Amino acid sequence: MTAPQLATLMAHVKLDLKAELLSGAMFDDPYFVALLNRYFPPTLRRQLGEPLPEHPLRREIITTSIVNRVLATSGLTFTFRLSEETGSAPADIVRAHAVASEVFDLDTLWSDIYAADLSPALTNAMIIEGRRLLDRAARWFVLNRPQPLDVDAEITLFS
Repeated sequence: MTAPQLATLMAHVKLDLKAELLSGAMFDDPYFVALLNRYFPPTLRRQLGEPLPEHPLRREIITTSIVNRVLATSGLTFTFRLSEETGSAPADIVRAHAVASEVFDLDTLWSDIYAADLSPALTNAMIIEGRRLLDRAARWFVLNRPQPLDVDAEITLFS
């Protein structure tokens, strides 16, 4: 596929996942509400006061942040594949993604890989291994833990 085709595909996947999450689950979990606060620049957060629970676009901002993070760290097909393979709802898969990311501290892994200034081939190989870990861990959380996951409780239990 060409870059414009991939960009179009990415946009459609994001819109579809966002619509799916907005139609069902409301992310009142404190883990996801924190995404709302991080969305705004620090200066604006100080002016508006934290937290920002009454923002009129609260659900949309949280959901967009979640979708962007999931796709950036796990690829275009992650939620679709796990949903097809496990029969779980996208919201459950997104929660499992959050737990797995925190338990294995994958944000640090990603930043360390990119900061290491490795060859592109080695960087890609390491990213693929990190994604494989994320995929397997999220699948385990979806299949072996009570749903819907309490994200903060699961992170505390397994960290």
